[in-house]
Amino acid sequence: MSALEVNAEIQQQKVNGIADEIRKYTVDQSVERNNPFSGKRDTITSTQNTLAARLIDAKFALSQAEIRNSQVEAAKAMGKDLKDLPFIADRVSSQVKDISTMEIQRQLFAKRYFGKISGYDPGEPAV
Repeated sequence: MSALEVNAEIQQQKVNGIADEIRKYTVDQSVERNNPFSGKRDTITSTQNTLAARLIDAKFALSQAEIRNSQVEAAKAMGKDLKDLPFIADRVSSQVKDISTMEIQRQLFAKRYFGKISGYDPGEPAV
């Protein structure tokens, strides 16, 4: 099972959990509506609206994960490099940039703190 499939499964579980919470609050709201002494109706409605918004967000995240998973599976089936997929290429380029920045910082620190040590070359990679 790929990481995207696991992510999609987690998102599906979240969606199901939120849907259950909405059903629970709907039942609670109908019970509260029949109780004339209850002042919690606005709170329940607000909570239900919040849960409905969370459900929409979770469904969107799930659909995005499923789309990415299908793209990865299609690329694998055709033998393509996964780095050609836009959402992976963006992450790879960002990580390469971060690594380059860290390497420059490492060299600057090495030059600053170890520059006076004879035989030390700050251009060598750290061990």
